[in-house]
Amino acid sequence: MNAPALADVQAGADARGVAVARAGIAGLAAPVAFADAGGELHQCLAQVTAWVAVPAAKRGAHMSRLAEAVGAWKDGEISLAALGAWAAARRAEQDSPAAGVEVAMTWLLARPAPASGRPSWLDYQVVAAATSTADGEELTAAVEVPVTTLCPCSKEVAAAGAHSQRSLLRAKIAVADAAACGIAALAGQLEGCASARLDAVLKRDDEKAVTEGAYARPRFAEDVVREAALLLTEAGHARWKLRVRNLESIHNHDAFAEASSEAQG
Repeated sequence: MNAPALADVQAGADARGVAVARAGIAGLAAPVAFADAGGELHQCLAQVTAWVAVPAAKRGAHMSRLAEAVGAWKDGEISLAALGAWAAARRAEQDSPAAGVEVAMTWLLARPAPASGRPSWLDYQVVAAATSTADGEELTAAVEVPVTTLCPCSKEVAAAGAHSQRSLLRAKIAVADAAACGIAALAGQLEGCASARLDAVLKRDDEKAVTEGAYARPRFAEDVVREAALLLTEAGHARWKLRVRNLESIHNHDAFAEASSEAQG
């Protein structure tokens, strides 16, 4: 004897006349193999947010279908371009006016120390996202780069030395051509906007090179976002947001600066 079919409550009607801009799942852990446009494949654990828009006349979203579709990533690679197609498929599947996905990852990038060449890894926080609507798709990529900043003010006023600190530089860009957007390459370029880069392994000759290099390139938080803004603009990125946060070494608070393409002009 066949069991009776269970009601599809989410697909029911709603009479309140209020459309829901986004409904979905957040904080879903998923193993991913993310293919960067630069050719690197990043195997990592991701935190995924996926959503669809719910029209006013419909009760809710089918959230389990979103989780199932994320689960299918275990069978292959994903990329920024693939996320756009994935969002479009979810929009069609749930007959929704819009759908989107955000994938937050930690990438470990190999790098040699600046003087000794000793190998080590550095971690970068990366977020790849896609939104699909009837008007098309929107792709964004964000990367947070840990760097060193040395204070121009303390270098100027101190008889000896200058204070420095670890800083976090975050850049988010709208991606017009996913095939040309190498996120790892962008992270490396952004490091050059600060006083010095960070490394996990530094021998004595490396430490000398990093310390003296930072002293020769003092940077306020404002300097870092301005340098990064010029870099992104010259690279042809029309829409971007930047934020740097200095984890201050001589204050009991942090310093930050922000800039965006919208605020220019």
